[in-house]
Amino acid sequence: NDATATSFTVTISDNEAPVFTTVEDVSVTGDGLGCTSSIAVPVPVVSDNCEVDTLTNDFNSTGDASDDYTYGPTTVTWTVTDVNGNSNTAVQNVTVTPPIDCNSNGESDACDISTGSSQDGNSNGIPDECEIEFVRGDANNNGNVNVADAYWILLHVFFDLALDCNDAADVNNDGAINLSDAIYMYSALVGFGPVPPPPFPDCGLDTGDNLGCDNFDSCP
Repeated sequence: NDATATSFTVTISDNEAPVFTTVEDVSVTGDGLGCTSSIAVPVPVVSDNCEVDTLTNDFNSTGDASDDYTYGPTTVTWTVTDVNGNSNTAVQNVTVTPPIDCNSNGESDACDISTGSSQDGNSNGIPDECEIEFVRGDANNNGNVNVADAYWILLHVFFDLALDCNDAADVNNDGAINLSDAIYMYSALVGFGPVPPPPFPDCGLDTGDNLGCDNFDSCP
């Protein structure tokens, strides 16, 4: 029997693109210290029928999108390429929310102040447009500073009377509302002590603490 030998070439082509098996979106609250926050972004999980060559993102052009992000949504596009040149893309959404955003503009209050888009005249870290002007000592919010305000403070201290503006009742501006504020008020009214610290006698913003002022009709 005669036998004839022959040979042939087998070419295997890889036309299959790599796949993203897990792409995890990120939604976090930032630190509020400035206009950006350092965010840890999980790296997508990818696979390929042969072997993955590279995985990069368009945010910082590396294989790890963890970085400093501005507040709001950011779209990160990932590209994976296998050893045979096949590629695929996927989108990862990174959303950073400011912890304190009193004017609801999507930026942290610290960023608003540092960039000059908001003023902070009393240097308490709160944009001025988010604060309410008041007159210190006008605890009952009736437009006058008199003995009735000292009485109002006593009602708050001993009977938990709700106040429209806690800052106005902090007559001595020590960051607390207590009996000393009523005494300070009485002393000022009869001329035995100094007048309340600013804002007094005109409307203005608080100069220290953040006791808060929900409403003060007597000031514009």
